[in-house]
Amino acid sequence: MSDPICNKCNKIMVKKHGVISINRKDFGTYEVPGVLHFACEKCGDRIIPPGESNRIMLDGLKLHTLKVLNKEGATSILNLSSIIGCEPNELDLVLTQLKKEKLILLSDKGRFPTVSLAPIKSKKKDGFLSRLIAKYF
Repeated sequence: MSDPICNKCNKIMVKKHGVISINRKDFGTYEVPGVLHFACEKCGDRIIPPGESNRIMLDGLKLHTLKVLNKEGATSILNLSSIIGCEPNELDLVLTQLKKEKLILLSDKGRFPTVSLAPIKSKKKDGFLSRLIAKYF
């Protein structure tokens, strides 16, 4: 596969791998590390492959979920879904990953499960949690 051509200035785009900044109306601006993308060195336009764009969207939802939980405290999953405004299957994927990363606590007690931020136990300076804390809280 040859490198794509920029739609804005017709120059060949260069394959890059690194941190990109994303600005979304619903979440605000956030950075995602290790993203494979194509960038035009003349005008700055970029193309992000579909697999990478899914990961970027998921990282944005994770960040937005953590911000909401930081503000709201413990809340029901139903309430969290309505605040975030995402599909239930997207929220389920986000909560599964955040639980695996030990960033949230899920309570299955009762009819309406609740979700809350997990207490921070690690002082590691790497990973998603430390980047999140350093940048947004």
